[in-house]
Amino acid sequence: MEDQHSYCLTGVHVYSSETGSWVHKEKRWCGTIDVANDRSTVYLNGFLHFCAIVDGSASRLAAVDKEGKARTNFRVPDGLDVGFIQLSQGCLHYAGFNTDDDDDVRLLVYVLKDYDHKEWILKHSVETSHLLGGRHVDLDEDFDWIAIHPECDMILFAVAQEDITFMCYDMDSGQVKVMCNLEDSNQAYFPYVPLYEELQSLHK
Repeated sequence: MEDQHSYCLTGVHVYSSETGSWVHKEKRWCGTIDVANDRSTVYLNGFLHFCAIVDGSASRLAAVDKEGKARTNFRVPDGLDVGFIQLSQGCLHYAGFNTDDDDDVRLLVYVLKDYDHKEWILKHSVETSHLLGGRHVDLDEDFDWIAIHPECDMILFAVAQEDITFMCYDMDSGQVKVMCNLEDSNQAYFPYVPLYEELQSLHK
């Protein structure tokens, strides 16, 4: 949550499925954690992960547990201060854009296969000219992350220019596909992942 004057994290609200209510937990860490962006969060290994500025230092992910304790020893991959985190195939993924030595802008996707050692491994790299079909796109203003598919190597995103184009990119095949065109308006994207654990037919 934020205080009255900034986006500094001061505590967490935890929803209890047992009581059906929210419980406020005061922060239980030293220093300050500022929310760098609210585009994505990942719940993994009992911690909620999000992009953060920790004690004034960028290039970090913060991880807060349900008791309000924080672990802040997550460095993001080099050169990707502003990124997008997702949970895919059981692993934490971090994606962002970077300019290479030839001044080409590339989409980079890293995966944290060994959670305990915090070692990011480059999973995929592609030039934005291929991803966006050669169009000039202001990545800060016109590009919106939507999701990395939870079960396969596919990225969903939107590009807003004359209209909003909803697209997907298959990292395995390198294929880019236009899903649909949306109205020219501000959109909020909420990926839906069904929960099947209560379906008795799946437990037979």
